[in-house]
Amino acid sequence: ETTTLSITTDRALYDNQKFSKIVGDSVAQQHLPIEPLAYWQPFVLNTPDSKHSRLIAILGISEKWQGDLTEENRQLLQIIAYQTVPLIRTAERFENLVELNHVLQEELNADAAFGDIIGHSQKMKVVYKALNRFTQSEKNSTVLIRGETGTGKELIARFIHQRSRRSNGPMIAVNCGAIPRELIESELFGHEKGAFTDAKAMKKGKFELANDGTIFLDEVGDLPQDAQVKLLRVLQERVVERIGSSVPIHLDIQVIAATHVPLEELIKQKKFREDLYYRLNIFPIELPPLRERLDDLPLLIKYFADKHSGKIISERIDDYVTDDCLQNMLAYAWPGNVRELENVIERVLILGRLPIAPEHLPPEIRNNSAPITISENESLADEINRIKTSLSELEKKYHGISDHSIFTNIENSFLTALRDHHFKTDDAAKILDLSVFRVRDIFKGLCFKAYVECGYDADKAAEAIAQQPFLKGKVKGKLSGYIENIAEQFASHPKKYSETTAFRNYSNKIPLEYRSYLPAIIDYLSRSKKKNLR
Repeated sequence: ETTTLSITTDRALYDNQKFSKIVGDSVAQQHLPIEPLAYWQPFVLNTPDSKHSRLIAILGISEKWQGDLTEENRQLLQIIAYQTVPLIRTAERFENLVELNHVLQEELNADAAFGDIIGHSQKMKVVYKALNRFTQSEKNSTVLIRGETGTGKELIARFIHQRSRRSNGPMIAVNCGAIPRELIESELFGHEKGAFTDAKAMKKGKFELANDGTIFLDEVGDLPQDAQVKLLRVLQERVVERIGSSVPIHLDIQVIAATHVPLEELIKQKKFREDLYYRLNIFPIELPPLRERLDDLPLLIKYFADKHSGKIISERIDDYVTDDCLQNMLAYAWPGNVRELENVIERVLILGRLPIAPEHLPPEIRNNSAPITISENESLADEINRIKTSLSELEKKYHGISDHSIFTNIENSFLTALRDHHFKTDDAAKILDLSVFRVRDIFKGLCFKAYVECGYDADKAAEAIAQQPFLKGKVKGKLSGYIENIAEQFASHPKKYSETTAFRNYSNKIPLEYRSYLPAIIDYLSRSKKKNLR
């Protein structure tokens, strides 16, 4: 049916965003005048996947007509419309796909912002902030990545390369400690034919191969002094010369170095050039060892299990590892860091064992025999201070209980958060900004403290913790379970329990400030058992 549209509608058609994309922005922005008496013919498209036809476009005649449209003109308009509608429909579908792709890409980028770098712990968040600052700056500065063996230094280097303007170029990784001293200069800088006895052909060095891309110098502290001098010149002048040639090769390259040893110590030992150190250390990134980011352990276990099985196994951590096993793994020092963890998970999957149980772990992890280093003790102290700081902030929100309470104000703040959530550790952990496992461990430590301070009376201890009568039963059930577990494991041989691996494993799960209560409880339970036997 032919209809006439008002001039307001005409302009709306041109102002419409989708119409603008069809007719072109330049045409749409001109606000072409359309005669108010012009004839417009609406046409609809019957789509096979729809029950009802819908208006696709309106076709109009931009010329005044003195009378009604003839049948011949109407048929002509219909032919034009039928040819135009599929084009408009295609344009509309393309536009929708572009918008959908944009949305999906944003979601993908948000979910995989750091690719294979896994972790939400506070120390990893510091790393993420540093990476964001550097990659967004688009600078050509040298990056120095510090971290113990197995912490993922090359993974960080690849992330920087992928987010740089050189991402389309090559990334060449070089392990400076794996190349013989006599070959290191030839490998890094290349050589001309005949430059030395075995130089039977021209060879490009790693720097030249990485031109327009990134070179990653792993274990840069192992470079010999001669190579350090040449590397310093490359970093300063961005040129390289092959051995046996005086022709400079200009480089547009991102240099990333990494080390697991403190370069400052090597400088004191005269093994590393101080000027090279300052040139490398323009943008330092420190990677924490796994023992300092144990909050990430469940995430890493899931990630490696999914990776080596080739599929997403589950969304629940309980399907990957039992609680006892996870506690055992949390107590381990992980000297090989994330790489060691990945090897353990891969070994378990080869044997087809999920969820992982303590008996599936290697003996050194199951028995917790990894050495406890000074740095680990320092990191534990740091974590305790972080917990205290977090709880101090909560103290402003939650009022203290009583001055006569057996708990400190900080401990009361922690317990108040648990009380507010009826001792559901998952909910309280979000408020406390701690992992669920850490909240459980601290709560267990507070139960031990209350039990001892209340004269080994479980009823009074539960009352002191719960503060509210309707919560007392739940707390007493948890506390009694802890005490019964201790009695079963250690009370039968109190003089020897401290020498057992089981005791070390159990004790390591308790926060440091509460471990002293454990021997007192064991001694009391042992004496009570002997008294009952008499």
